Amino acid sequence: KKYADIAKAMGVQIEHKSSHEIKESLVDAIRQLREKVGIPNHITHALSNEALESMCISALNDPCMVTNPKPMTYEEVKQHYVQLFKK
Repeated sequence: KKYADIAKAMGVQIEHKSSHEIKESLVDAIRQLREKVGIPNHITHALSNEALESMCISALNDPCMVTNPKPMTYEEVKQHYVQLFKK
């Protein structure tokens, strides 16, 4: 429902689509928006182990983490940062 609401707000066609199709369409719309406004796919700055650990701890302690659709472990957060900062 949340993805459908966001997709609808972004002007994505959601009628007659399954939940999976709606999520895929939403991801595609976000990707297109990111490209349109010039946000790169990855961050190309080097990331030290110290910075990575600090960012993971900060993310896990962020009050917004409570509203995450899926609770995340330290390793999951770390994996996302590593993917984001890959060269």
